[in-house]
Amino acid sequence: MLNQGYEQHVDDRLIKEALQLAEAAIASDPSYPTALTLAGHTLAALAGEYDRGQSLIERSLAINANSAESCARSAMIRVYRNV
Repeated sequence: MLNQGYEQHVDDRLIKEALQLAEAAIASDPSYPTALTLAGHTLAALAGEYDRGQSLIERSLAINANSAESCARSAMIRVYRNV
């Protein structure tokens, strides 16, 4: 899912680091909508945690319902599930 065919190999260490940073962003401020959205998308795209990623973005939208970024990333996760 991650590379969508554009990259032959993605370093597993980089994926692990990205997932750790996503978790750290959530932990640092669980009510910051941008962090919730980006972390949710990261977890879905890199770890396949679609339910959790979608849930984080829904929390973000509950805080800021006007976020186009959150709506777009929510839609991306819905597509990922159906690919």
